[in-house]
Amino acid sequence: MLIKKSQRKRQQLAREAFVYEYCGVGKELGMAVAELNGRVPDAGTMKNKICHEAYYVMSGSAQVFIGNEVVDIGEGDVLQIQPGQEYYVEASNLRLIAPTAPAFYPEQWENIKTL
Repeated sequence: MLIKKSQRKRQQLAREAFVYEYCGVGKELGMAVAELNGRVPDAGTMKNKICHEAYYVMSGSAQVFIGNEVVDIGEGDVLQIQPGQEYYVEASNLRLIAPTAPAFYPEQWENIKTL
């Protein structure tokens, strides 16, 4: 199956953060490309309740804050994020490929606002 760049869906995650979802891969596997700069989300944390995520860093760098842990990622690194883990990202021109299993769907994602 081929999914053309022209078929992807663009979504804005934060002020300077965009994800391009390649829909149609199947229910077991999702695929996206993300371009992140600055804090994502703009405030609070986020989590996938069901989907496993992997970040393969194509370029740029970031600090990913997962619970009490800070993980530095850069070009060529892979970071796995488990379902239910709350996290946020401080990115510097980060471009990554993000497969999910099962395929991402918005109802299982949560943006957790802090006061």
